[in-house]
Amino acid sequence: MKKILITLVLLSFTLKLSADETIATEQNSKSIDLDNISTQGLDENVIAVFAQTRAIIMQARKDADTELEFSASKEWCLLLHNFDFLEQAKDCYYTIGTDAKTEAKWPYLYGKAALEQGNMQDAEKGLIEALIRDINYLPAHYYLIKSAFEQGNIRAAFNLKSQLPVELQLNSIILELYGDLYYEVENHYVAIGYYQQALHLVAKAKRINYKIGRAYLALGEETLAQQYVNKSNQVGIKLTDPYYQEVKNTTVGEIPYLIKGKAALVHGDNKLAIEAYNKALAYNPESQTARLNSAVAYFRDQQLQKAKSLFSEILASNPSQTTALYNLAIIAQADNELLKAIDYLQQYNAIIENDAEVNSQLAQLYYRSRDYQKCIDICQLEIFNGNEKIQLLKAKSLVQLGHYAQATELLKEIHKHKADNREVLLLLAKLLSQGPDLSLRDAQQSLAYAKKAVEIKKDPLSYWQLIMAQDEAKQCTELLSTIEAFSAELKIQAQQTYLKLSQQRGDDLKCVGLIDEP
Repeated sequence: MKKILITLVLLSFTLKLSADETIATEQNSKSIDLDNISTQGLDENVIAVFAQTRAIIMQARKDADTELEFSASKEWCLLLHNFDFLEQAKDCYYTIGTDAKTEAKWPYLYGKAALEQGNMQDAEKGLIEALIRDINYLPAHYYLIKSAFEQGNIRAAFNLKSQLPVELQLNSIILELYGDLYYEVENHYVAIGYYQQALHLVAKAKRINYKIGRAYLALGEETLAQQYVNKSNQVGIKLTDPYYQEVKNTTVGEIPYLIKGKAALVHGDNKLAIEAYNKALAYNPESQTARLNSAVAYFRDQQLQKAKSLFSEILASNPSQTTALYNLAIIAQADNELLKAIDYLQQYNAIIENDAEVNSQLAQLYYRSRDYQKCIDICQLEIFNGNEKIQLLKAKSLVQLGHYAQATELLKEIHKHKADNREVLLLLAKLLSQGPDLSLRDAQQSLAYAKKAVEIKKDPLSYWQLIMAQDEAKQCTELLSTIEAFSAELKIQAQQTYLKLSQQRGDDLKCVGLIDEP
């Protein structure tokens, strides 16, 4: 039975036509065309899945359930692709693609469908757009270079080669492709070098020996050429292509349950989602989509150990699975395993840079684990410029490292833009009345910040800081009134409050003997 791709993440693309022209996108989603194919002649099970998917989309439109419509519409696109309705699949990818701007998968699959058509122009558009979204998706580079090479455009192939990120250039299949390019331009020694590097990385790929022998033959070294040819076989290097591999690894029977599972997740019915994904896995135990979304459903249902087990299995088979990394980090935090959570998020960061949410969590984890300098390093990322919460975290880290002047300056800057942030007010009041750096102390400013904090929220924390500021400012009469009000609120004796103040202030106490000790 044919297999098809099911993906449950909301993705899309805009294909790049030229340096200054792109296919236009619309603000409102367009509906996909459900009537542009005939399923006559297909297997009856396949026909049933097409019919069921179409019915789900039509019902979702009737119910104005845009989430379910979008999810099922993607299934439709991928059904089209897998069963060779290639032009319709491209149109479908494009229509779905107008709703998102950053995901590389959909333009890549557009390009793959075009390659299967033999439409090199559309293939190039899709693959280039995929690389705009994700410069490190190796299969897109591979097919662009290979297509140029096969069309005889060697100069374009070498130009594309020069644009390949450094970290991808030592991939075995890329090295083999480089060997083909240099063989084509009769630079046989360089070609042999690349072939040998590829063979060293994948020793089982004996087919490369034939290419090495062919290159030696071109150099007139017939004996050496024959030795390599004799060692060759039909085993080559396989391109690892996660996006397209999903097409091959998902069975038709699981499709209805994947759709139901996604709909249940969208509508918050986690138990129904778990049931649906488990049924999908019964059809196809290798379904990465069902496994991943099943883990998400268990996580949302607070079955954290089950979710942790599933995410760990997924990560073991695919170390670059960012959803698994992120959720494992969240679970590790819940278990108070801070270092493990940090490790997961660092791995995530190595795959997807400048993710604001992930870096924000990482900064907080560094702070909680008392690695204040690393916390500061993250807080200084450009993506956090003007982020009040992160800049406050940076200021708190500066305090912990004893950089009181820098912390005070940063807190004052935050206060300029967010005057009602009580935590900022309390920190400023504390630094200016109790800070170890005596040169920074300013009793009147501390008092002003503390009074503002009390205005925002009249609670023990605000009142206590006001008490400290009033003592620093030597406002002893006002201090006595505040102590009495504070003590009455807590239902304790004023002498107890004053004793605590005396102990905390020590030699800094200004209003000495204000209340007789109990």
